[in-house]
Amino acid sequence: TGVEAATGYAHATVFVSVFGSEQEQERTLEGLRAAHGILQAQIGRELRLRRTPVLTFEYDPTVERGVRLGKMIDELAPEDSDGERADG
Repeated sequence: TGVEAATGYAHATVFVSVFGSEQEQERTLEGLRAAHGILQAQIGRELRLRRTPVLTFEYDPTVERGVRLGKMIDELAPEDSDGERADG
């Protein structure tokens, strides 16, 4: 969902959203962490930086929270007589 790079691009934290169970989220992060060398090499080829940043991966719950919030809003929004939401 985003990347934060340290000054000088020595390190970069990649934020990842994963839809699924907590176990699926952890497996996805483990896979990304295991492949970080391959991903760093690809970034080095694509960006042509002097130094390729060391990648770390972290779970980002913001997309999942947004989906949950959207569902809650939909459940609370009143419907008109045609079964449509009053807001559109």
